[in-house]
Amino acid sequence: TEKSNTSTPTPLNQNSKIFIELCKKLNINYSRFIRTTEKEHIKKSQELFKQAFVLLLMVGVLTVLAQIFYLYWTVWWSDTLLHFLSGVCVSIGGISAWFIVFDKKEINLSNILIIGVVWVIFIGVIWEIFELSFSLTFFSDGAVYLRDTVSDLIVDISGGLVGAIYANKLLTD
Repeated sequence: TEKSNTSTPTPLNQNSKIFIELCKKLNINYSRFIRTTEKEHIKKSQELFKQAFVLLLMVGVLTVLAQIFYLYWTVWWSDTLLHFLSGVCVSIGGISAWFIVFDKKEINLSNILIIGVVWVIFIGVIWEIFELSFSLTFFSDGAVYLRDTVSDLIVDISGGLVGAIYANKLLTD
């Protein structure tokens, strides 16, 4: 842009026209060609991130309340609910972070699902290791520990899928 004495948007606009024409010639379909500099994209990414943050705060408060009032031991489904909500939160947060930092050309449901689920599995496994490392769970019970860990990860992934579908709806509308 300095050599051609033009503003930054000029070559970007020229290049995006080239890519749109190339996609037509190669018969590549996409739901919407989006540029990372579009105000609408920035607005939706920030909105998605804010919603993930609010959900994270809610999960944090519920976790503290569950510890204070012994809900993990008295209400059998409290751990399941928190894992599900955490999965939703991690998925939305991971997807919004991914599309803020990395290339946004491939915004479609399959990519969003993959990104969301990978984030959820990664954070879920780290959480289970954290629980074991700080004696928040006990490895000595063997089969029960394994069943609890696998069920936690399955519920995390279920929440992650819901979060990814919600993120897809918000990002592609």
